[in-house]
Amino acid sequence: MTVPTDRREPWLVAALPCRAAYASADGYFLTEVDWGLVADRYPARRLGPLRLYTRWAGGVGEFTLTTRILDPAGLLVPALDGLGQEATSRLVLQPAPDPAQPGGCATAIHEFAELVFPVPGCYWIHVILDDVLVVRVPFWAVATAQPLAAGVTPAAYQS
Repeated sequence: MTVPTDRREPWLVAALPCRAAYASADGYFLTEVDWGLVADRYPARRLGPLRLYTRWAGGVGEFTLTTRILDPAGLLVPALDGLGQEATSRLVLQPAPDPAQPGGCATAIHEFAELVFPVPGCYWIHVILDDVLVVRVPFWAVATAQPLAAGVTPAAYQS
């Protein structure tokens, strides 16, 4: 049996927002999977970058992977410089070594630094493969019912 060389779209195995994701000789490691932000006033600025880890499998070929973070109104979430953020990378999947397997695997990590969340609500992380929306991952920005005590600043945010 010959190994197919045609292009096949992969399927998304995981899409996880996290504080840190890195590669090592043993594979990929994620720390602090992160599903939201809590602040006592808005707009709120997130301290440290937000990373999105994606794992793809079963495909063959070269693809364009784009990640966007949209606010509740559907606009790109701005960074401190006021510009909306979008991350794009090339995703390359090689045929699996075993012809019985459906295709290769690939991992991508996109980083968003200095995000500013204008209002509380549900933000959406869009994962797009070759201009087709694959999944929307919710990321919540929650307002506390009362101001935080003086001197208390959770590491996750700064308002």
